[in-house]
Amino acid sequence: MINKNQFEEFLKDKSLDEISRERLDKIIDDEMKKPEDEMNPELIEYCLDLLNSSDETAENNCDDKKGSGDKNVKTLKFSFRHIAALAAVISIVIVAAVSGSASVSHYKMYDGAIEVDGNSVFPNLSGFYGEMQSTDMPDDALIKELSDNGVSGVLLPRALLSGAIEVTNIEYNIDEWRDGAYIEFTYDGKYGNISIEIEKYDYDDRVENWEFLQVSSVVERVKTNKATAFCFSQFKNEFTTIIYRSGKALYVIQVPVELDEAVQIAKTIN
Repeated sequence: MINKNQFEEFLKDKSLDEISRERLDKIIDDEMKKPEDEMNPELIEYCLDLLNSSDETAENNCDDKKGSGDKNVKTLKFSFRHIAALAAVISIVIVAAVSGSASVSHYKMYDGAIEVDGNSVFPNLSGFYGEMQSTDMPDDALIKELSDNGVSGVLLPRALLSGAIEVTNIEYNIDEWRDGAYIEFTYDGKYGNISIEIEKYDYDDRVENWEFLQVSSVVERVKTNKATAFCFSQFKNEFTTIIYRSGKALYVIQVPVELDEAVQIAKTIN
């Protein structure tokens, strides 16, 4: 739980990117519209903590640059919403303490595809499982290498092809049940990896049980004409994970970039 001093520091913080503010404020606003017994204080607090701990430099800093009156009003509205959000969190926590009931320890996003518990993320992409979609990947050395070794019909972000990454190692896992590959690469001189698993059979009872630790950002959803991907940074933004399904194939990409750049990469899954 953030304390009063931390929250006051948050209100004084002018280093937040305006787009990030709007994104997190939307989550807070949506949560506060719910009845109190359905409101998730941990989600509100999570958003407030992200805003408070951000070290980004704002392009539209009202103190450093002369802005319009509208921008000042907008910033003021942000602050009032944050005060109301903190009040809601405190109110619910007090009620829970008095009644002896515990607050919800986790929450789900994107129709249950993403579950967040503390700083861990649990994706469940079984809803995206189905027939493999046709792919039209460019004539790329990595795509050819994978196909020649039994991993064909893959759907990778175009932003990571055509020499954008330097592949340093590929391990194949081909068996009766799946075709798989684990690709290690460097991107702008930093380490990254791609895990691909293409299942060979249909499963009536799918149970997907994955956990991604030390998540240090919000979870962004990116929809393209070929897949729905989820992006989130890990280990203090050391890298960002992009995870998605296409038919029976599962892709987990860990690329050494910030969340915003990873979102742009995910948009090229087409």
